[in-house]
Amino acid sequence: MPLDGGRGPLRGSFTLKSSRSTPVSSTPKSSAGLILPVWVALAAVAAVRQLCGQPPQTELELDLLPPSGRRLLPLESVAPLCDGSALAMSRCDPGPGLDLTRDLAVWVQARWLQGAGSDGSPCFQLKAGHGVGRNANEEICLSGYARALLQANLSPWVGPGQQVSLEVVLPQGRERALRTSNAAFGVVDGLALIGTQAEVQRSAAPDQLQQALAALRSRAERPGGCPELILVVGENGLDLAPQLGLPAELLLKSGNWIGPLLAAAAEQGVQR
Repeated sequence: MPLDGGRGPLRGSFTLKSSRSTPVSSTPKSSAGLILPVWVALAAVAAVRQLCGQPPQTELELDLLPPSGRRLLPLESVAPLCDGSALAMSRCDPGPGLDLTRDLAVWVQARWLQGAGSDGSPCFQLKAGHGVGRNANEEICLSGYARALLQANLSPWVGPGQQVSLEVVLPQGRERALRTSNAAFGVVDGLALIGTQAEVQRSAAPDQLQQALAALRSRAERPGGCPELILVVGENGLDLAPQLGLPAELLLKSGNWIGPLLAAAAEQGVQR
């Protein structure tokens, strides 16, 4: 995808001057292992900063929310557009444990909305562009953590009564979504912007099985035990299951080691 003199995913010609002089591979180790919504928030903040007249930066600091704290992350590029909006690009670095979103380009176009937002309303409105997953109601598939992340990092740049419109575009989102179980959860057209914390949680990692077993034992030790349990696969399942009406208190995230978890559930007295 060209960054200079190319045709961008939002249609129309423009010139983007990269705000970094080093390749993506030079991403600091401290920024590795972060989920897709973090890189969306990074591009969103960069675009809104551009709307506010701030000079482009090669890195921006984000508040990743507890327990992750603040992190300095590398930015690909940012530029003003002739229609008064701004466009920024980041590139996803999920770390060594996940290749689905590795080097995925993340584009966010930001523009001020006409009319003031009401008190207590989010400082942004989010639109699913090309490659971003939508649910059955044609709404962008966004987790609570992803929404809180955007609000926390955009609110310093969006004044009281203001709102900014954000359109997220993932040029390779549809192609990569074919490698996921999104469709089984009713997510179509691209990748879901979900997750419950900033760091990538590898469902296939051995320590994830141990954490799930520990969580299961903890539930079994409660008064009344753990008679019911719903196993969900990965972050997709954990985030989307409540939207399908499944009780959140019964959910336990699993991975490709669901067999040992089922055996442990039987040992702990889970009835169904």
